Parts: sequence; structure tokens; C-alpha cells
Amino acid sequence: MSVIKSVLLEGKLDDVGALRFLRAEWQRDRSRCLLIRYAWNKHEQPLGLRLDIDKRVFLDRVDDHPEVDESVRALTSKILSIVAAARSGGQIITSYRD
Repeated sequence: MSVIKSVLLEGKLDDVGALRFLRAEWQRDRSRCLLIRYAWNKHEQPLGLRLDIDKRVFLDRVDDHPEVDESVRALTSKILSIVAAARSGGQIITSYRD
């Protein structure tokens, strides 16, 4: 059983077109990447976007929507700040997946 830790992003970031940020997830405390879960047209997407914490860049793109992708990339610092504040403040959600 794997442990998934997450921080809610929904309501903390404005929507970018049809994209709504839901949460940032990671498995290990020293993970170098976060998985940013999002919904497109109110439907949660199965894969999410990988965000490299050390390099402070998204490793994935929002396909077929370059204007949304550019806006998402501009929010990298804000996303990392929200996650850092939640981690230091103990506002982490832990869930278990088979």
C-alpha cells in the first residue's frame, strides 16, 4: 500500500481557462517532483503535471493549449510557495492507495 501526501490547491489559485488546479501530491518527503493534479472542464485528468522542485519547472505540458500552458508555467513559484507553507504548517493530507 503506497502513501500519498498532498496539499490542496483548489481555491488557492485562479483557474486558467478550462484548467482548475486541485492538489499537489508526492510520495516521499524528499521527493524532487510534485504531481500537480488538475481538472479540465470540471473533469479530473488521470495523469496530472509533474513539477520539478529543484529546477522549479514543469516537466509536462498542457497539450493543444499553448496559452493555458504558458499561464500554468507562470504560476510555478506560487504553487511551490503554497506547498512549502502547507508542509511547514502541517497542513498535509495523507491518503493510502493500493
